[in-house]
Amino acid sequence: MAWLRRLIGGVSALFRKHRVEQELDEELRAYLETSIQEKLRAGMAHEDAIRTARSEMGSLEALKDHTRDVGWESVLESIWQDVRYAIRSLRKSPGFTTVAALTLALGIGATTAIFSLLEAVLLKSLPVKNPEELVLVGGPQYPVFQAFRRHTNIFVDLCATSGVTPLDVEIQNGIREPTDVSLVSGSYFSTLGVQSAIGRVFTVDDDRAPGEHPVAVVSHAYWQRRFGREATILGRVVRISGMPITIIGVAPPGFFGEHVGVRPDLWVPLAMWGHVVPGRNLLQSPSTGWLQMIGRVRPGVIQSGAQPELTETFRQVVAEIFGPNMPDDVRRDTARATITLEPGGKGVSNLRAQFARPLQLLMGAVVLVLLIACANIANLLLARATTRRREIDVRLALGMSRGRLMRQLLTESLVLAALGGALGVALAWLGREALLRLISADASRVPIAVTTDARLLVFVAVISLATAILFGLVPAWQSARASLVTSLVARRETGGRPRQRLSSLLVVAQVALSLVLLMGAGLFLRTIANLGDVDLGFAPQRLLVLDVKPQAAGYRGDRAIALSRTLLDRIKDVPGVSSVSLSEHGVLTGTDNGTNLMRPRGFVAGPEGFPHTRWDVVGPRYFSTIGAPLVSGRDFSERDGVGSPLAVAINEEMARRFFASANPIGQRLVWDVGGGQKELEIVAVTRDVKQSGPRDEQQPRFYLPYFQMPVIRDSWILASTRFLVRTAANPVALAPVLRQLISSEDPRLSVASLAIGPELVSRTLVQERMVATLLVAFGVLAVGLACLGLYGLIAYHVVQRTSEIGIRIALGAQRRDVLWVTLRQGVVWIAGGVAAGVPLALSASQVAQSLLFGLSATDAGTLLGAAGVMSALGLLAAYIPARRAARVDPVVALRAE
Repeated sequence: MAWLRRLIGGVSALFRKHRVEQELDEELRAYLETSIQEKLRAGMAHEDAIRTARSEMGSLEALKDHTRDVGWESVLESIWQDVRYAIRSLRKSPGFTTVAALTLALGIGATTAIFSLLEAVLLKSLPVKNPEELVLVGGPQYPVFQAFRRHTNIFVDLCATSGVTPLDVEIQNGIREPTDVSLVSGSYFSTLGVQSAIGRVFTVDDDRAPGEHPVAVVSHAYWQRRFGREATILGRVVRISGMPITIIGVAPPGFFGEHVGVRPDLWVPLAMWGHVVPGRNLLQSPSTGWLQMIGRVRPGVIQSGAQPELTETFRQVVAEIFGPNMPDDVRRDTARATITLEPGGKGVSNLRAQFARPLQLLMGAVVLVLLIACANIANLLLARATTRRREIDVRLALGMSRGRLMRQLLTESLVLAALGGALGVALAWLGREALLRLISADASRVPIAVTTDARLLVFVAVISLATAILFGLVPAWQSARASLVTSLVARRETGGRPRQRLSSLLVVAQVALSLVLLMGAGLFLRTIANLGDVDLGFAPQRLLVLDVKPQAAGYRGDRAIALSRTLLDRIKDVPGVSSVSLSEHGVLTGTDNGTNLMRPRGFVAGPEGFPHTRWDVVGPRYFSTIGAPLVSGRDFSERDGVGSPLAVAINEEMARRFFASANPIGQRLVWDVGGGQKELEIVAVTRDVKQSGPRDEQQPRFYLPYFQMPVIRDSWILASTRFLVRTAANPVALAPVLRQLISSEDPRLSVASLAIGPELVSRTLVQERMVATLLVAFGVLAVGLACLGLYGLIAYHVVQRTSEIGIRIALGAQRRDVLWVTLRQGVVWIAGGVAAGVPLALSASQVAQSLLFGLSATDAGTLLGAAGVMSALGLLAAYIPARRAARVDPVVALRAE
């Protein structure tokens, strides 16, 4: 227990310092008095006894120092002395401290901001009980979920969710608003281990029979925003798509469900799907995949061992769904399918798939910015060490060890890094909203909680410590290792050759790393330009898209078709409208339908079955309205109705795939649908339209006339209707007029979303725009720091050599020669940095190749442009102090000397 006594004694010494000092004085006096008494008893005279005892004891202060150094607390006391001295030293140099701290703050702040976003998207676990026990389960069909729930030997619990669906919700006064609703199984909250903040959550009984339990749980944020935290929320009735739903609970704060980047406002049982979600009732469509399953695996279950059992169950369920009439392609796909269990602790995220690579790329870029900042501050410290050389020499002459001196200088770097880290966290916090806007596809930012948690604070602490070592270690080592004689000579030689060489290398490194960032910024700026030049196959300018949900307002069947016809006629008559049509999916929405059951009559399927094709339902004048040119044939019109021959339009890719060089017009397609076959005549071949954005790879696509759908597909229900309006002028001005027109037709109708064509295009470029914007920002910051370092080093040399320059001019040197001699050193550094940066940039840019479009990662034009910009700005930074050197007045310079 000796260590415990030492610990307690050390803590006592730290917090009772005055008392400990008194006890030490008393102990030493008592020891001296005892020694004197012993010598008196031995017959020594009183004066001789005192003198001898003090001589044997030695210096009291030295003995006190030795006694203090024995305890571990002396180390802490020594460190605290170094910290206090470092703070005093930095306060004496406010200019240096301000510049260094702000430089560090920019580097650490940018790094922290990107890491906080990366953590929120890629690393953070769901705010649920024991998230590491959760798994994502494959197999999206509802009957598969029901079958998997019976595997209690594998799962403690299993739930299913439909994801988030925007639905019209009416809270009061008949006002409907689009609200994010998630339909989940009754086991959802129990599987995730989430308890309600108020009321209760769903149970399995709430999800047994369709429509029997019209209940909902609201999110904590929605409760605050729309209900003002009313304590009477329980029992309140809201209408979702016209269906009365009773609120039974409020979810806990911070819980957002299983999807990162998506925050439902309400959760409703899956059994309510057919009553609250317009369109096809997916509960009655056993072959449709639409669910995400999440399970909590039993302890001891090996996931890889459970997968074969689940796969076999999946195949049995699919066989039961289709029976003996299972299509060949479904049989092949089922035989190849494997049910997987993936880690589910971090939830489900489309953002993760979309932004994982860009965020990793940006993290690498921002680390380069931090390295440039460290190199900049290292140069500042080297210059500061020269001005402090006399102070350091005096310390060494008075006996300070080189190790202690190095520790003192490193402590200053740590204090500076801590200050920069604190400012950096503040900058990152201020910039978090701007970052979230950059990854958002529209005006409303992605609902991700970017918080300052323990992981982020540890990251900042580690980064601050690392930067302190990076920029402080070498200057401290150089200052501590120099001998007194060498330092005196070095002071006469303008700061010492080793220090000059190190400063030069640091500037060259800054230029090289800045070139890497400029290259990256240039590549992504050109990528955005290339994407903007892509022919989308239609004209987005002056195109307005309104998403209306007639089914949510109670329109079905013939009534929905009649409503659509009426709205088309009324919108067409609005002044400023050139053309109007409608579509189930529209353009650039990222959604459409797919099938592999449409083909020409007599077409022979290959080993993989019929080719997969995409399709959409569109109204009259659709292609002329969106500005998609027809290659041949005619546009759909009002005559393509129930009593007319069934028509279909195909795109160029489908014409090439099925008909090669033959003319498709008049040919017939066969579609296996609804247990039978429908035969349709091709009336048009249209240009390939990029449905998902400029990067979209062309796929075979066909279009069906809206007013023939009741004949083509008996069970057809259109959940959403997008009206596409071509305007003669600015479409934004027409938006409120069209909203009012739709509401005047039926107050229950509402426009769920509204967008103009260029805005839709912009949404598809959010990833590239984010990377380009941040790389440009990082590039500007890096070049600014590099140029600042270049300027500062040349200016420092000019100051150190002012008297030499004055003598040269006095002896007849031309000022242009002085300008060139001074500027030449900057040119050498810039050339060295560009030469080192070119291979670095070419190597580093390879990691971004998959994100680029229309150019190679080693594009020569971009590299030359980046090198030119870096060289030009570097020369400008070097020219300013060089010009000052050329204007030195020899009289003033020599008088100052």
